[in-house]
Amino acid sequence: MNPTYVRILLLSATLSMASCGQEFLVKTDPNAIAAADFYQSENDALLGLNGAYQALRNNNGLAEGSGLFNEQRSDNTGTNDNQSNAGEPFQFNDFSILPSNTYLKSHWLALYQIVTRANQVLAGTETLTFSNPQTKAQYQAEARFIRALAYFHLVRKWGDVPLVTQPLNSAEAVRTNTFREKKEKVYEQIVADLTEVINSPLPDIQPAAQKGRVSKVAGNEKCWLV
Repeated sequence: MNPTYVRILLLSATLSMASCGQEFLVKTDPNAIAAADFYQSENDALLGLNGAYQALRNNNGLAEGSGLFNEQRSDNTGTNDNQSNAGEPFQFNDFSILPSNTYLKSHWLALYQIVTRANQVLAGTETLTFSNPQTKAQYQAEARFIRALAYFHLVRKWGDVPLVTQPLNSAEAVRTNTFREKKEKVYEQIVADLTEVINSPLPDIQPAAQKGRVSKVAGNEKCWLV
């Protein structure tokens, strides 16, 4: 076959693949569910809320291993030898944290993962029809408490922080909403969320079967701290 003809065929095939490849690349991942498409039923809302609770258990966030970001900056506890350099963890109880500290970055990201999941629950439940309106109110109250709890830790540790109260589903939404808001505004949002919890149909104290979930008492206690 004429070599020139072969080159023409290859070039034509390449151009053809390039023109259709652009359409192929924008297809959604068949192995993943977009957050905006997840909420289809009441059970999806419960699963989303459970995901928000699960985010609290991240050791970089507020779980059992989070003492590095809290108590170790006091004289209540400590696991590092103050007479020697224990690396990045030592910076916390030595009050010498550097902006490059990777533990601090992980803590920041874990707290905002909590905020993100709570926001997704609040937005997702608004698109659903519940058989019992009280169920919707309870789920939203729990999500608001979880968001308020995360922001309580964020504002106490960083002061002015990005205040995000809705899902950010695009790069443009992230750029628009991730500026540092004044801490007074953040506290206002925390109080607003906790007020919703206090006025919600949640029980004053959760029964043993629901131990660990948000109650009105939890909302009142946290609101008093703010």
